[in-house]
Amino acid sequence: MEITTGLSRFYSYISTGLSPTAAGVSLPAWIEMLAILICAASGVFSAREKHLDYIGTIASGMMCGLGGGLLRDVIMQVGDVYMMRDPLAIPIVTIACLITFGLPGFIYKSRRLIIILDIFSVGLFSAIGADKAMMYGLGFSASVFLGAVTAVGGGMLRDICMAEIPNIFKSSNYYAVASLAGSAVYYILAVNLHIQKFYALLACVFITLLLRYISVRFDILSQTDVDFVPMISTPLKKAARNVIDAANAPTAINPPSSSTPNKNAEKDH
Repeated sequence: MEITTGLSRFYSYISTGLSPTAAGVSLPAWIEMLAILICAASGVFSAREKHLDYIGTIASGMMCGLGGGLLRDVIMQVGDVYMMRDPLAIPIVTIACLITFGLPGFIYKSRRLIIILDIFSVGLFSAIGADKAMMYGLGFSASVFLGAVTAVGGGMLRDICMAEIPNIFKSSNYYAVASLAGSAVYYILAVNLHIQKFYALLACVFITLLLRYISVRFDILSQTDVDFVPMISTPLKKAARNVIDAANAPTAINPPSSSTPNKNAEKDH
């Protein structure tokens, strides 16, 4: 009874959503646009590796930069679609993709920096996606899910369009996992602990960067083909064998007691 009550309290604790009229996290527009452009640049790099033309390059950059938010808004089916509402989103991403397409040498010199900033953008989009879900009263699970969709959904769309298994579904260093963790931290801090959303966003970005760095630094990969059956069955078989051996073991015969009189010795006397 106590366990059931505790679980119900925990569930109600993490599933308490904000009202649809709650204010969203406030960020300078240039920070959000910069994050979009960084993600778009990663899409352009992928397009060049596949030798796509400028149309394919723009499409790849558009999906990486704006595809995650598009997926989130389509799944939620409430509110507006960011890339359609903001009049600058599509033109700026298109121009950035064309510049990257036409000046690859200049852009590739900054590729290492862009890769580092890309995971920063993942943390930022995780918080933005979770925050929009919270604004419309969605609970913990939905907010964390939509935060991750916003952050990594664009790359998934790009891989699908290039007829590849999405990288987030392969064994790799933490990327989607880092996004999920960041989204969860953002929700818990903003909703359950009532911390200001800006500081919750900073914590989300920090956790995302930290998990990504640890997984790359120590080469920690998400596991595939996991099978816990041997781990569970081996000790069980060993324990069962010990029980059977103990049951079949012969019973020891007690030797005669030294206090028992020796009848042959009495006859001699």
